[in-house]
Amino acid sequence: MRDFLARIAILLILMAVFFQNVTLYGLSLQVYIFLLGFVLLIAAVGRVQLSLGDILFFLILSSVLFSLLFRYIYNISTFELFKSYILVFVNLFLLAGLKEIPTKLYSFTWSAYKVLVFLNLIVVLAQFAGIFIGYSFTLPWQVTGFQNFDMHRSRPSGLFSEPAHLALAAIPILVVGDRLSKLEGILFTLYSLSLFLTFSSTDYVFATLVLLRLIAMMFLSRKGNSFSTLSRILGIITLLFLVLLVFSFLPRLPQFQRIQASLSISDMSSQARLLEGFRIFSELDITHKLFGVGPGDLKPALEKLLSININEYLIPNGGLSIELISYGIMFVILEKVFLTMKLGLKSFLVILIYQLGAGLTINSPGMIYIALLFMTAQYVTSPKEKHSQLATQSTQSLMVH
Repeated sequence: MRDFLARIAILLILMAVFFQNVTLYGLSLQVYIFLLGFVLLIAAVGRVQLSLGDILFFLILSSVLFSLLFRYIYNISTFELFKSYILVFVNLFLLAGLKEIPTKLYSFTWSAYKVLVFLNLIVVLAQFAGIFIGYSFTLPWQVTGFQNFDMHRSRPSGLFSEPAHLALAAIPILVVGDRLSKLEGILFTLYSLSLFLTFSSTDYVFATLVLLRLIAMMFLSRKGNSFSTLSRILGIITLLFLVLLVFSFLPRLPQFQRIQASLSISDMSSQARLLEGFRIFSELDITHKLFGVGPGDLKPALEKLLSININEYLIPNGGLSIELISYGIMFVILEKVFLTMKLGLKSFLVILIYQLGAGLTINSPGMIYIALLFMTAQYVTSPKEKHSQLATQSTQSLMVH
């Protein structure tokens, strides 16, 4: 029964990120699904027993957030404040104990992940084909208005709420180990190439990184790697052919102009993701730099603090800049140290790069989605002799009854 509950919980955590655009009683549907998955996971694995290091770290983070609560309780919606608090602590709690999920569930998680990658690949191809046949394959949970509908009709988003989120399903490939099967290599290569059909600069960056990672795996002979010399050569030739085919065709489409615009300093979307948030953070006084302005809608809070009008297209939406502005540099430093301790340096760096171009924050269900898949990818695709080491890197935090 507990294994069944754990599998349902893992599926809910993996699927929650698809439903960002659907709201229910003022909250995104992904939050409800994610919290349900959290409750089921805790019920499945048993009681929680944190290590002394985890408890001390939580106390430090609590003191920072507690100061936020008293400082901004009258300036920020109480609903927004406590929603953010709950999600931050749920995420930190899961990060503290994810590595103690029974290792037998990693195989299930990896299989579920590959199914989701395959489904996203099929949906992206269908949505891309729909551009030419005049039929929209937009999914019901992706639509929040006609403008959004037009975006999805002209820019494939797969199962996610927006095209850039497709990179969420690609970046776990960056941390895979040596034991990647041929079918997995083919699936991940095709999925990475499909990201070039989304006309998203974030997807383009991570598709390129994933393809370079897969090429490196093909060329570097490692123990447990199933790629023979001939299959590596044929794989590289096929990959180069597909890349040339994609880039000889895509520039002819009007949607490709968006990629060209994103490389221009006049593109407001890119400015908001990469530059504007850090510029606004630099203008805050020392107190707000240390402790943040609080979570929630940043536009009215920043306009009040800085006495300026912020263009709605220049509201910070990069995850790292949002965290700095909302929670302050003290919290962000502690949080990043915590992420590095729990996920490893490689996984931390991948998340940090993604946060520069996408709105992934510590109170986002997407953070646990990535963390769970990072741990799964490293365990399942590592040599068997490393499994015991990966499974016992942390002290026992979750005790299974």
